[in-house]
Amino acid sequence: MAHKKNNQQEEEDICSLCSPLRIDGSIDDALRNVILTVLASYITGKKDTCFIMDVEKRKILYRTSTLSSLNEFTEADIQRPCKVVYWSLIHKDVAGSLLKVKDSYIKDSAFFFRQHRESHVISADYPIIVNKKESYINQKFIPLVVNSKGEIRIGAFQFSPSSRKKTECLIIMDSGKTYEYDLATGTLRNETKKIRLSEIEQKILLRARKGQTSTEIATALCKSINTIKTHKKNIFKKLGAKSITEAISIAESHHLA
Repeated sequence: MAHKKNNQQEEEDICSLCSPLRIDGSIDDALRNVILTVLASYITGKKDTCFIMDVEKRKILYRTSTLSSLNEFTEADIQRPCKVVYWSLIHKDVAGSLLKVKDSYIKDSAFFFRQHRESHVISADYPIIVNKKESYINQKFIPLVVNSKGEIRIGAFQFSPSSRKKTECLIIMDSGKTYEYDLATGTLRNETKKIRLSEIEQKILLRARKGQTSTEIATALCKSINTIKTHKKNIFKKLGAKSITEAISIAESHHLA
């Protein structure tokens, strides 16, 4: 019973990270340290690379020590000077489009928060140059602190390897709605169709992400091993994945689990 409660609490904690604090006035050091400590602990557990940014001052407040997917990058791979190494490695053919999206989102964030009260994550898949070879990366931006006008003050960038080979940028809402950016103009398109995983499919992915086998997942969820295998097949079909590792990567990239 306690184990079940811990899992439920963990899922609630993950969801709570997508709900930005609304703070006007100055953010004192004590509050800033609380925000950084909580997020650093969560992000370390996910083993992703993360940068926490003071958007107002354009300053990096925290970054993880490990740079995911960048073990082999060299100075020769750098395409442009930038504090965040992933952005400095963005393939030149898509850099302009992604900058349009970034500028559009930051510029219109206040309007977006007023129109869409629900929390959201902006997810982008794009190519970078590593060791003179193209490699795809997924970047998520999570607004952490906004003011009463909806202007973003602090946000977190999470980087992880992408299983996709397509440049795409989406805003994914907690309600399940998804909006796609037109990369040519940097503007949001109409709502796109959203892949939906059932509650048990999400639980299976969450446990698989922790390294549990199908047998262990079946025991924990009080299901037969064949039932778990059937659900995994359905997950693969929905996500277009060939393995549980790829399914986890795609689900995380699109905020599905």
